[in-house]
Amino acid sequence: MTASLAPIKRACWSFAPCLIKLISLVLILCTLTVYQTAAAARAGQNAAVKAQIKAAEKRAREEAKALADEQTRLAAAKYRDGIYEGAGYGYGGDIKVRVTVKDGEIYTIDVYEHSGEDEEYFKLALGLKDKIIEENDPDVDAVTGSTFSSEGLLEAINAALEKAVKK
Repeated sequence: MTASLAPIKRACWSFAPCLIKLISLVLILCTLTVYQTAAAARAGQNAAVKAQIKAAEKRAREEAKALADEQTRLAAAKYRDGIYEGAGYGYGGDIKVRVTVKDGEIYTIDVYEHSGEDEEYFKLALGLKDKIIEENDPDVDAVTGSTFSSEGLLEAINAALEKAVKK
């Protein structure tokens, strides 16, 4: 029985080196596939992380610019925050105002006395308040047809703002 198995054993041993090489090749290919998959996953993660870092850097730059702009705006503000009163002489007497400055800008102008003024003309002059607030500057022209009331109102506003000017 041993004599009859001898040719089979010889045949198996002749294929053994090929079989070992084939198994080695399959193991190498499996290892390369796993490595390539891991590298691709890492590259995808790296791209996502880089995108997050880039977005965070952009947000930080925008926030820094906004802060710098706000600081510049406040430094350039002409007026100190607060409530200031002033008086001027209009068509029929004293005009008294209260000017509120907020964040360095003219925020509100309230007229609390104008008893001697003609109401029709004074209503025309009151249009100056919105223009002054919008431009953050009291250097506006008087209203035609309401010159004395306009000039009195401007005088009162300027008197109040003189107290608010940064020195």
